[in-house]
Amino acid sequence: MQKLISIIFLFGWVVVCQAQDSATLSVTISNLENPHGQLLVALFNNPEGFPEGGAAAFRSLKSGITVDSVTVSFRDLPPGIYAVCFVHDRNMNEEMDKRMGIPSEKYGVSNNIRMGFGPPKYEEAKFYLNRKDTTIYLTPAF
Repeated sequence: MQKLISIIFLFGWVVVCQAQDSATLSVTISNLENPHGQLLVALFNNPEGFPEGGAAAFRSLKSGITVDSVTVSFRDLPPGIYAVCFVHDRNMNEEMDKRMGIPSEKYGVSNNIRMGFGPPKYEEAKFYLNRKDTTIYLTPAF
């Protein structure tokens, strides 16, 4: 009986410790011009594929748009360095549309990096997420 109680206690301790080693990252995207389409939001934990390679993202989410501001949440994230990008996918084809190589749909990245020539760099958009639940606020750069 003593052994069973010890095992249950140990299991409970492991669950509590694991819960404390993760956080929720909420991403609020505002200044959306219209409620048409959807938001595609990708979370990267390394530069591979950032920002346009959604398949290479650590996690990704889709959200409908009903107002000029939307919040999505990535749960149970380990502490680390991340970068976020989003696209306002107006025609819901699940990709960023371009004309002559230039994006034709609104998009943005963490740290609200304003775009110059070429896509934003992971190094500019990255941020550190600790064990504390965090909210970041983004607006379209284009």
